[in-house]
Amino acid sequence: QRYGGFWLSLAADTLDHEGFLRICREAGRVEDLVDRLLTLGRLEEATTEARRAGDYDLISLASIFVKYKRGGTAELLMRERSETTKDSRVLEWLRDYYQGRKDHTAALEMAEKLFRMRPSLEGYKEIRRFAQKLRRWEALRPELVLFLKHGQHTDTLIRIHLVEGEVDLALEAV
Repeated sequence: QRYGGFWLSLAADTLDHEGFLRICREAGRVEDLVDRLLTLGRLEEATTEARRAGDYDLISLASIFVKYKRGGTAELLMRERSETTKDSRVLEWLRDYYQGRKDHTAALEMAEKLFRMRPSLEGYKEIRRFAQKLRRWEALRPELVLFLKHGQHTDTLIRIHLVEGEVDLALEAV
């Protein structure tokens, strides 16, 4: 990749688009490749290349799609990947994307998936914030507590009870 970047910087003035794309593919410079494809309006090809990328690279690529006003494609790519990966950064990207678009329902969905993947007090508070905006907190809270109890996430459950002033329930969980 570094060699490809060096090669691209040396030949930048003399390369045509196809030469640039060829070097990117040969050197594994997927970000440069997708960026150039989107510059050229070759959305389908850029999407195909992004689907081949690993989770870490896809997160950067999704931001490139957004930069080119292709947020819907970025969302689709990240949603597809969220079904097959255990990388929480994919869900975090989606949560942040939805939050930025003020889509609280979708942001809540991603926050809940993240919480179930790795329960934490911070994740609980985040879910509460989204759910309260949607007036769904009273129904959702017992489900989360039950999940923590059955999943043996006692430490997180105790912290939640303490933050919410439920000292008796915290002691019971201990």
